[in-house]
Order: sequence, then C-alpha cells, then structure tokens
Amino acid sequence: MRYKEIAKLLSFYLYCLSAILLIPLCVSIYYDFIIEKHMHPYPSSFEAFAFTFGFTIILALVFHFTSRGTSKRFHRKEALFLVVLVWIFSTIIGALPFIITKTLENPIDAYFESVSGFTTTGSSVILPKKYDVQTGEEIPYVVRKAQSDEFYVYYGTINQVTNLFTNEDMRGFAAIAKPILFWRSFIQWLGGIGIIFLFITILPTLNIGGKFLYEAESHPEFSEGSYQENLRPRIKQTASYLWKIYVGLTLVETLLLYFTNTKITFFEAVLTSFSTVSTGGFSITESGIGGYNSHPITLWIIILFMICGAINFGMYFHLITGKFKKLLNVELALFFMFIVVTVGLVVWKLSSKHDFAYSFMQGSFQTISALTCTGFSTANYDIWPFPCQAIMLVVMYIGGMTGSTSGGIKTARHITLFRAFKQKMYLLFKPDMIKVLKLGDSPIDPKSLNNVFIFFWVLVIASVLGTLLMIFDGIDLETAIGLTSCTINNVGLTFRMAGPGNTCAFLPVFSKIVAIVWMFLGRLEFFAILILLTPSFWKTR
Repeated sequence: MRYKEIAKLLSFYLYCLSAILLIPLCVSIYYDFIIEKHMHPYPSSFEAFAFTFGFTIILALVFHFTSRGTSKRFHRKEALFLVVLVWIFSTIIGALPFIITKTLENPIDAYFESVSGFTTTGSSVILPKKYDVQTGEEIPYVVRKAQSDEFYVYYGTINQVTNLFTNEDMRGFAAIAKPILFWRSFIQWLGGIGIIFLFITILPTLNIGGKFLYEAESHPEFSEGSYQENLRPRIKQTASYLWKIYVGLTLVETLLLYFTNTKITFFEAVLTSFSTVSTGGFSITESGIGGYNSHPITLWIIILFMICGAINFGMYFHLITGKFKKLLNVELALFFMFIVVTVGLVVWKLSSKHDFAYSFMQGSFQTISALTCTGFSTANYDIWPFPCQAIMLVVMYIGGMTGSTSGGIKTARHITLFRAFKQKMYLLFKPDMIKVLKLGDSPIDPKSLNNVFIFFWVLVIASVLGTLLMIFDGIDLETAIGLTSCTINNVGLTFRMAGPGNTCAFLPVFSKIVAIVWMFLGRLEFFAILILLTPSFWKTR
C-alpha cells in the first residue's frame, strides 16, 4: 500500500473541502453579524464553522507534509482505500459544526446526522427535549413497543432556545440556527452526486488515478458500452459535466419553488432543492414537506425533481446535445414503468380508505419518494393499508437508475438479473443454445454479471444481519426491518418508531452505530468497504 500517495491526494481533497467550507462560513457571517439580531435570535455559529475550516486546513497540511517524496504511482488498491478515507474524513468534519454549536451534544448523534447527510439517507436524530411543566427538568419520552409490553425510554436531542426579544420558547427545528440547517442540507447536496466526482473535477493531479477513483465511486459493471457511454472520453470532463447538470437542476428547482409559492422563503427553496435533487430527504421544519400539503403545485415540483435526481445524468447530456435516440433506453423505460405501476397500485389501495384526490396526491408523492430513495414524508403512511406500506418497502430496494443520485439496487441490475434468469430458463430445455446477454445494445460480460449476483447476495445478507443486530439491541421487528431497509438503501423513509413524524433519536447507541455502518455500506455499495476487511488487501505487492 502506497500510504504517502494516499496522504498526498487526501491532503488535496481536504484543501478542496476547506474551500467548500467557506460557503457555510459566509452563511454564518450573514446570519450572525449582518442581519438584525431579532431576525435570527440564536447563539452564534460563526465560531463553529471557523474552527471547522481551520481544522480542515491543518489536517490538509499535516497530510501534505507527511507525503513528501511521493512517486505519483497510484493504482486500484490505493483508489479504493482513498475513497473510503474521503468519506470517513468528510463525515467527521461534517459532524463538527453540530458538536461545537451544541446543536447535537452527543458525538454519536452528531456523527449519525453527518453520515445521514453525506450518504443522502435523510434519517435524523433531531428531536426536541421534553421538560416537566412544573419543575422545568428534562424528562424522557416513553413509548410502548409494537406488539409488546416493553417501552422505549429515550431523551430528546435538541435544547430549547428562548427568543429574548419575544420570550418565545423555540423547540426542535425552530431551535436550530439557520447556518446549521443550511450545513445539514448542504452536506446532503454534496454527497448526492458524490464527493469523489467533485474531487476528480477540481484536482488536475488526479489524471494518474482518476479512472480508478471514478470506478470505485460509480458502478463499474455498467460503465462501458453504448448503453452507458461516458459523457466525454476523459473522466475529469465527465465529472465536470455531471456537476454542471447537477447545479443546473438545483437552480431550476429553487426558482420554481420560490416563484410558485409565496409562502416559501428563498432560504427554504434552496434547502428543499438541496434535499430533492440529491434524493436526500432532509427537511428543515417540524412538519417537513407535509407543511406544503396545501400547495399541490409545490408538491408536484418536488415530485418532478425527485424523479429527475433518480434518472441517469447521462440522459440529460444526451437531451442537451440533441442525441434523442439515446433516450430510447431500456433502463429509463423500466424506471418509468416502475413509477406508473407502483403509484397506480398504492393509489388504488389507498382510495379504498380515502377520497381519490388525497389518494392520488399522497400516494404518488410517498411512492415516488420511496422509489427514488429520497425519503420525504407528507402523510402518516404508517396507518395506511398494509399493501401500500409493503409496496413502499419493496420499491426502496428497487431504487433509481445507475448514474443517478438515488439509492437502492438500481434499475439496470434488475434488468440484468431478469435477463440472466430468462437465459437460465431457456438453457433448461435448450442446453446447446448460445445467447448473448445484453443491456441495451451492449453485451454483458460474465464478470459484470457475476458482480451483479454478488451485489444482490451481499445486499440480502446485510439486510438480514442489520435487522437481527437491531432486534438483539431491543428494537421491535417491524421497526428493525424498516430501519435496515432505510439505511442500506439510503432512503430515510421508514416505519413504526422511526416512521413519519418520528426520528431515530430513540435508538440505543449500538443500533445507531449499526445504522451508521449500514448507511456507509449502502452508499459505497458494499465492496469498497468490505474489501478493507480482507487480509490480502493489506499485503504489500
């Protein structure tokens, strides 16, 4: 392992991240020093972002000076390790503002929130602290476990803040400073397209190892051929085009939200767009996206951009360049077929309990939120008919398209598995038949097919293991299944104790750690992390 080369590239990444930190730092300057205090009556967050910025710079300098005399030789093994390190350091740095401002006093809670943001999972531990009315002392939440005589006993995570100008007590999201809310959504936006892509775009020194980083971050089994051809021959140019499309989608959604709903502030429009295009799902108010239920246009805009975030970004490039024939794509067609079929089923079952207008609006929103792995909630789907909940659970695993910000298995893998199954059926009665498996116009080589089978097997094992670990930690079965499905698919939408209107604050420390690890596994699609556990990976060449 060439540790000096890794340290050198890691230092460059941290320099980039420190530059990005200037954005939330400027936001904190605006809210803490420029606008009038009665408009933002919160403790200052400037010091937290200044410290985080300084810490990142120092860390970059340490890695820079320890990497002198590097040979600039960089291969696949180093790329895999670097990808994992980038995500680990990013999430640690992402947790610092939460801890320093005491928004989340428990480091595990702060790290959970950071990992959930960067991996675009969207699960949260934000919960207002509860106080005794008479004594003013903090008291726990006590909630009965599903189908059990036992109880969850847990405490809130967000301190109450008193507005000294109005003497109003602010709780939950209302007690969180605007710069922290911005940072929380911003890290989700950074993680959406992949922080590695930003790394490749900015650093010219990655011309040596950029290809390996690209493959470690994306989906190499679908990276070649006419089906998923590169936007440009060079990896750096590809990443650059992806970021331009990503920024463009975010700007368009922000403007649409702001100008179609007079009750949405520009701040809310920006942060909602961050969470939508990244298919992340963080909300910035207690009521979440459900607060816009009285504005159907707003919900339909969010639905549109959840779908946009779950579409392969290469499709936008073909659309912009006028290559419309390339939009006739089997994965794109199947993705929209999944939307139509699953939304239709949920609306149909939901209309047996509610009027059609409610069923169509809420059924469409929640199903698409689950399928695109965004995780927004506008309704209490926990009380919906069980078939609706089952469909939502299933579509979390389906996910969006490859090359998108979405989580889940990805539509292309479902196509590959189906065609492999179909070929197997043919071979049972025509063993001498020679049939080439294709994805679009591109043949699927045996190595790629093997990767898909292994991915599916690991996903099943991880889903079962995660559920068992949480059950042994005292989590009820239905909640454990929902949480494992949520974290491993980076959805943020789950059921029962962590369902709509609730958070993950009730989780014991061990279950929070399990959720953190599973979010990483899902975001990096298992192999980049699991390879680090094999002894042969650490052996010298």
